Amino acid sequence: MGYYAEEVAQWAVSLERKDIPQDVIDIGKHCLFDWTGISIYGSLSPWSQAIASIVKDEKERRKPQSWLKERRFPRLKLLWSMA
Repeated sequence: MGYYAEEVAQWAVSLERKDIPQDVIDIGKHCLFDWTGISIYGSLSPWSQAIASIVKDEKERRKPQSWLKERRFPRLKLLWSMA
């Protein structure tokens, strides 16, 4: 399976702008703009604010290195279990 991924990676690296059809580029741009808008809109929702607050609190409680290594978010797990 790794071999196929390597082939796809090589193909993607070798692509030039002229090799990509304009409609594919347009659709890609549309998807990126759509994702950006949804992300901004979603970041304002109460659910997103609650998760951001929990992550911020957890990050402030721990040293940055241990926060990244441990990947434990007890209050976030609680929030997920309530959903």
